[in-house]
Amino acid sequence: MTFSLFTPKNRIINLVLNDHSIRFLELKQTDPSSAQRWNERFLPPGIIGYGKIADIDSLTSILEECIDEWKMRRRSIRFLVPDPLVIIRK
Repeated sequence: MTFSLFTPKNRIINLVLNDHSIRFLELKQTDPSSAQRWNERFLPPGIIGYGKIADIDSLTSILEECIDEWKMRRRSIRFLVPDPLVIIRK
């Protein structure tokens, strides 16, 4: 029997950035993976538009609030970007 106090917390945080929201999902890496926590924060209009960050200062302050609210300090984070917004240039 293992106690949760002594087992490593192998949970990865996934952030999805859209034009209208920031979504958060914390997965527990077991077989199969399971969702532990999730949340969404809607962005005011004009922060991100057509896949480009328009107001970096406002987005930074919103992300800092989300880090505190969702308790993501010192955690591994994956940033996910929807496929239509990815451009690869040589």
